[in-house]
Amino acid sequence: MKLVLLTASLLIILGNTLPVNADQFDDRAATMKIDGTSTLHDWTTPVGKVKAKGDLTVVNGELKSVNAMWVQADVLSIKSEKGEDMDEKIYEALKSEKNPKITFNMTSMKSITKPGAEYVVETTGDMTIAGTTKKIDLTRLFRHHKVHDDPVWNG
Repeated sequence: MKLVLLTASLLIILGNTLPVNADQFDDRAATMKIDGTSTLHDWTTPVGKVKAKGDLTVVNGELKSVNAMWVQADVLSIKSEKGEDMDEKIYEALKSEKNPKITFNMTSMKSITKPGAEYVVETTGDMTIAGTTKKIDLTRLFRHHKVHDDPVWNG
């Protein structure tokens, strides 16, 4: 079975809870899912180990800029609900032996809008999957709220 990953959807569905301290965020609660397709079916699977870092400009609780964003996923932490056979096909497609990580490194922020309660952040960056790096556009939704009086950004 030939496995084709939908590269653009990889980080679009990245969900982070990002505690913000001095306009920095880290991977304390980062999660990621991968959407993919094969010749047989579409699938979604979680990634177990994800690191995320970034730098935000927040003024009076308002997101003004995303200055940096970096995400790294451990390929071997991808565990499909379809079992080990599917996991092995994913690892093979991602060339996990030579390329154990998937990364996204933001190179520029295009825009931030706030049409409602959420911010829509459009960025461009370098996505590396299976040893191949491509420039992609990435749109993320961010929402600001407080947890135990600490500001948190979900996006």
